[in-house]
Amino acid sequence: MFVARSHTLFFTINFIMTIISILLASGAGLFMLSEDANFMILHKTIKLFEKHVVPQTPHYGDGVGKLIMTITEKFFIVVFIFSIANLLICVIGLIAVWSQKSTLLNVYQMLVGFQIIGHLALLIGYYYNKQSLKDHLEIYARDSMKEYISLKSGTPESLFAGSVMALLNCCGAYNNHYEWQFPKFDPVDYYDNIIYKGLNLPIPCCKMNDNLEIINTTCPFHYTTLNSNIGRGCSKLFSEEVTFHTDTLILGSISILVVNVIMLCNAVKAVKDFNPTTL
Repeated sequence: MFVARSHTLFFTINFIMTIISILLASGAGLFMLSEDANFMILHKTIKLFEKHVVPQTPHYGDGVGKLIMTITEKFFIVVFIFSIANLLICVIGLIAVWSQKSTLLNVYQMLVGFQIIGHLALLIGYYYNKQSLKDHLEIYARDSMKEYISLKSGTPESLFAGSVMALLNCCGAYNNHYEWQFPKFDPVDYYDNIIYKGLNLPIPCCKMNDNLEIINTTCPFHYTTLNSNIGRGCSKLFSEEVTFHTDTLILGSISILVVNVIMLCNAVKAVKDFNPTTL
């Protein structure tokens, strides 16, 4: 079947990369198309809010996944496109080495080269535009705070903003956010069997434990730096948290880039070792 060791190695690498590409494309496609998949990012937090609020509607949390998709969609589109491209290249490589077609393997080399160039361009573009991404995320977080009503309202914007505040231990958009000045805010809310009236800030501004139980029960009756997260804005923290995860994924993609380079080098060796058969 194979006339040289390089062909066996070539087949093995491309077979493994085919499996990886299928998994990546499937995962990216799921997050591109499914609100439920995106909802899982905040599922635990929102279910804890639901436990404390005990809403009257069974649809508490609906729409949050769609809201998260506005952040994740473009990223997963890129992952999906690159994964599908890598998958097609690997399939061509497998066919080429299995059938001993040197011409097809030359096409494979060219496609891998384009894939490497595209990947490098993506990395350069990401780091070049990273500050713009951070600015966009800060604006997104600020706009989410503007749309906050209350936890009992169950609106996607309220639950998203509330989750951000609870998870990042922050309050409002900015560090000087000591009063909620956004017009949609409802000063009446319900939490742990208590109806709170005349609130100046959202309940998620209070310091909470991992179960989202309010640690110091003087909050939200009275907000201080000891019982709440006032003075610690969410916009910058949210931006840093998201870019930390994108940085991690981008760095992880470098391993794929390295494998692509190995694939190209191995393809060159495989062509040299062929007893050429033309198409």
